[in-house]
Amino acid sequence: MRRLVWAKRAQTDLESIERYWLDERPDYVAEVMAATRHAILFLLETPGAGSPVGSRDLRRWRLGKTPYLMLYRVSRSELRIVRIHHERQNWRRAT
Repeated sequence: MRRLVWAKRAQTDLESIERYWLDERPDYVAEVMAATRHAILFLLETPGAGSPVGSRDLRRWRLGKTPYLMLYRVSRSELRIVRIHHERQNWRRAT
């Protein structure tokens, strides 16, 4: 099984999402976190499921029914979470 690796920028993205919504909608934070966990478990088993992004080895996966996209790279040994962005953000420039 592949090991999970979080890029520092992806960790910061997820923490920012949590901080943004925590006071106003803690239920939504729980939804995003659950969708993140579900996506990771799925992608560890089915890493090619996400859509390719450009010509690089980068792929993207929507976090459940949320507007957030997980950008990741996969190799034989690891699933690397690169960024997590809102779909309306210019996520292509930030990778």
